[in-house]
Amino acid sequence: MFENLTFSQRQVLIARIQLSTALLLGVLLIVVPVKYFVTDLDTENLKSAFFWYGLLCVALGAISEYSYIRLSRKIDTFLDKKFLQIDTNQKGMEGEDTVENKLREMLDERYRILRNFKIPGREFDIDFVIVGPKGLILLEVKNYTEKMIISEEFATIIKKTGYRTQTIRLDGKKDPRRQVLYHSVILNQYVKDLGFPNVAVRGKALVFVENMAVLKGDPGVYIVSGVENLDSFLDAIPDDKSFDEEVSCKVCEALEKAWKH
Repeated sequence: MFENLTFSQRQVLIARIQLSTALLLGVLLIVVPVKYFVTDLDTENLKSAFFWYGLLCVALGAISEYSYIRLSRKIDTFLDKKFLQIDTNQKGMEGEDTVENKLREMLDERYRILRNFKIPGREFDIDFVIVGPKGLILLEVKNYTEKMIISEEFATIIKKTGYRTQTIRLDGKKDPRRQVLYHSVILNQYVKDLGFPNVAVRGKALVFVENMAVLKGDPGVYIVSGVENLDSFLDAIPDDKSFDEEVSCKVCEALEKAWKH
């Protein structure tokens, strides 16, 4: 069921399934005890059954008040996390739509745009792989609404909620630049495995849909802050004379064939 979905779509679906399961369990916890108490009861004993059931609920609530409060907090945290997961991934898909529209405006028919390219055997997908006269180009897209400060060592998200300002440090695997570099290495190896030992990624960039990135020092990868600046990145990559139309078609066909299978 998940094979034809992008990474973001899978995350949204999983979160919705988990939310639905949690809601169903909550309903069952209420319905099943009620059904147990009222099954096969006549009208005369029905009021008595509800009375004892209500009394039992009050007693259990009084006894487990502390546990209930802790459980409620955990449920709230779980729900907040799942709703945030859905919102984040939906924003990600919207950002990819914006970038794809921009690419189709900029590039001519000599270029092929492979969106959400998935390498067989890998959990992740690459937001965009572009094949054309400039060679092989890789783009990873982030649709953040918060400012991100990118230094040489790590990235920091500045998140404002009301009067509060929260600083979230992204380092190691959480740093989106690591994602770009890692995906580039994997794609290079995959292209070689397909029979193109002389083909490699010539351009890779981390694309912020909104102009929210602030650079402090060398970021290590090309940063496109604002989709309107995407053309500057592509214009800086010269055409690859060895990557002619015949080679481009062969590489693209091999990628698409492997991708669809």
